[in-house]
Amino acid sequence: MVDTSSTSNSQVDESIDNLKAEVECPICQRVPRKAPVYQCKLGHLLCQDCYPKCQACPVCRTPLSKEKIRSILADKILMLVPRPCEFNDDGCQEEFLGPELDAHEAKCRHRWVCCVDIACGSVLRFHALLDHTQNLELHAQEDFRDNQESRFQSFLYVSEGNFQKECMWVCDRLKKCGFHFYRESYRTDDGCWQIWVVMAGTQEEAKRFQATIEIFTEDEILTHVGPVNYLPDTKEKLLDSALGLLLTDRIVKRFLRNDQLHYRITIREHEEIQVDPDNWSQIMVQKSEATLPSEQATLEPESRRPPSSKSGGSTRRKEKPSTRKQ
Repeated sequence: MVDTSSTSNSQVDESIDNLKAEVECPICQRVPRKAPVYQCKLGHLLCQDCYPKCQACPVCRTPLSKEKIRSILADKILMLVPRPCEFNDDGCQEEFLGPELDAHEAKCRHRWVCCVDIACGSVLRFHALLDHTQNLELHAQEDFRDNQESRFQSFLYVSEGNFQKECMWVCDRLKKCGFHFYRESYRTDDGCWQIWVVMAGTQEEAKRFQATIEIFTEDEILTHVGPVNYLPDTKEKLLDSALGLLLTDRIVKRFLRNDQLHYRITIREHEEIQVDPDNWSQIMVQKSEATLPSEQATLEPESRRPPSSKSGGSTRRKEKPSTRKQ
């Protein structure tokens, strides 16, 4: 008895391999990951990355036109065959069809991300992020403080000197639903303060959560309710796109008590609160006649060094160069 199912599968695999061979670029010798695919006047194909590097077709030596000729047939074939992940050279062996490829690459364990410690500057593989932050040769033990709860409060130590320079405070690391969240705090040279929450995950995963960031005194609370940020591939993108609580020097001084800026971070899933992630409330100041609830009134001591700075006697290491491959 002949196993027709295995024979059929073998024929399908062979057909897919033949289709891949038809659209393979003769320069990089790879199946193009995405359309468009271009062709010379005689129909030989080149991928969109290699076409601009050539003056003549590598197969027939026909001069290539400045007006690119698109191969509609090759574009359609690409929609029918599995294509390799963008990070194939970096260890990912997965292949996917069409939209599935984009979804995979957004969360691929081999994708590049920047270190969550913005003073570090390293760019590394996502799967290596946790080990990187726990490496005592790269990060001092006090660079991150772990908290197993999704609600946490403490304080930032803010001295008068911090109002004169760019400063970055060490991170708090919180955990919820198996994900790690990091509280980031940063002051620019021109006196703009920002506190935000970034998640070690994809943009889609980050959309599941909401971050509530509060700074408070005994009679006043400043609150921001908004999205959790996801981790991009460069520190610059993280600083430029981060959404969180924005402050000025004047507001920070208003909330300081004995050089301490008290804050509280709460992470929630949207399913818990039934909030539309596209409709965030704005920052608001509200007076509170009562003190905080007793279970929230005790602050954890900040048994760490003062915040770091790029200049002016920083106790933090100097920024490391990127480790990303060129």
